[in-house]
Amino acid sequence: MDIFLGNYSPDDQRNGSLFLSKATFHSPDSDGQIPVSAENVNINGDNMSWWIDKNTYFLTKRSISTTFKGGNIEFTATYKYIPGGINYMAYAELLIPAKNLIVRIHYFDYKKN
Repeated sequence: MDIFLGNYSPDDQRNGSLFLSKATFHSPDSDGQIPVSAENVNINGDNMSWWIDKNTYFLTKRSISTTFKGGNIEFTATYKYIPGGINYMAYAELLIPAKNLIVRIHYFDYKKN
């Protein structure tokens, strides 16, 4: 699973550059999000999408649809931004239908002390 996560990490410069080189930028939606999507990013048939806030240019959501070890995988992550602070992955969901597996991770909001 580390290989899967590493291949699609938005924090890795190679992965981000590869995604952006294949990406199509769309007009902002009604929520002020700029959808960015690409196909065949790391392997043939994969799909990746990012949503970027049009005011802050921070990543707010991303989704990945691909195969890993012969099975389909769906990954979705939602990001939150703390003004004057960090942008972090607040919630993630990984679906592996062939194994009847759903993994959900929720990082509770960061708070200044």
